[in-house]
Amino acid sequence: QRLCTAGLAYMLIEHHRSDASKLSITLAALGTVADIVPLLGINRGIVNEGLQNLNDKKFTPLLLKCISEEKNIKEWTTRTFGFQVAPLINACGRLNQPMTAYEALMSTDLKSASEYAVTLINLNNNRKEKEEVIRKEALEQAKIQENNGIIVVYKENWHPGIIGIVASHISGKYNKPSLVLAWEPTQKVWTGSGRSPQNSEFNLGNTLHKLMVNKKILKGGGHAQAAGLSILPLQLPEALKLLKSSKFDPSKNTEEIEIAGEVWDMKLPEWITFWNKLEPFGQSCPEPFLLLPPVKCEKPQELRTNKAPHNIWAYKTTLKRDGKYTTLLSSKDEMMAFQNLKFEPALAKPEMNHWKDKTYYQLKIKSFPK
Repeated sequence: QRLCTAGLAYMLIEHHRSDASKLSITLAALGTVADIVPLLGINRGIVNEGLQNLNDKKFTPLLLKCISEEKNIKEWTTRTFGFQVAPLINACGRLNQPMTAYEALMSTDLKSASEYAVTLINLNNNRKEKEEVIRKEALEQAKIQENNGIIVVYKENWHPGIIGIVASHISGKYNKPSLVLAWEPTQKVWTGSGRSPQNSEFNLGNTLHKLMVNKKILKGGGHAQAAGLSILPLQLPEALKLLKSSKFDPSKNTEEIEIAGEVWDMKLPEWITFWNKLEPFGQSCPEPFLLLPPVKCEKPQELRTNKAPHNIWAYKTTLKRDGKYTTLLSSKDEMMAFQNLKFEPALAKPEMNHWKDKTYYQLKIKSFPK
């Protein structure tokens, strides 16, 4: 059934107890989304029931209640699980404090749950700061490896718990498999995490497993898009040479785009209500797209973060068609492409953004039809 550990634990509880608690199904739903397993079959049922419990106010774990207040979460979806809650839980393990996550999830009074929510947010902010330092250093190494089969970057003082996120970023930026290695002083080995583009014929896990079988690395394996490895110091030079010379053809990467329908009236609240009925979205069940009709793109406004005033994270603009307007958020590259399209159609996803007790209906550009 391709259950994650949280889902498997829930099924075990349900098998022995017909009255499995709502806490069990809710935590299983969170774990299923966080582990990025296919949202099909039993997995889909677990996530759907967990989200329904939260949205219908039938049951909300104290920690999630406090996190929702801290992060102003108005509605529970796979996106809020995956992007607003799971990173807080995962940050504990990444920074070698796994028991903090356990104790937070098991909170039995509102005061301790609230304190844990703040602790998790602070830990995740710490993780982000460490990640940013590693990411910048890793990209410096990666930019001279664009022609390699696999991009491999490494440094002794990088945090082993964070390198997987950096590997994902590099793989996405260069559209090819990427490995990030850090030194593990207790075991005296280089430990690494790898990511590879989706919809690719290349299997990163198999590649690393073959190197392990041939004794070129100490350990290696995983699946097509994510894998891990360990390399002894004496193995490192030859392993780097073999990995960087691996054959990977980015032209064979294909992306299938599912279009849900064509937007003509720009009534986003109605579209978002319909969209939410299609939940849960996730692995093997991606969000579909809406096809926007030809619209005019007004002058974009740069949106900056508070902590890094020079870091533009998105562009905000207005779309106009037949006297009707809506708001759109996109990255810099997507915004430039959208401006160049002028009145051509585009693909987007509807979003509902809550800010300062107000609700904003938005369209987020994803890609453009060829």
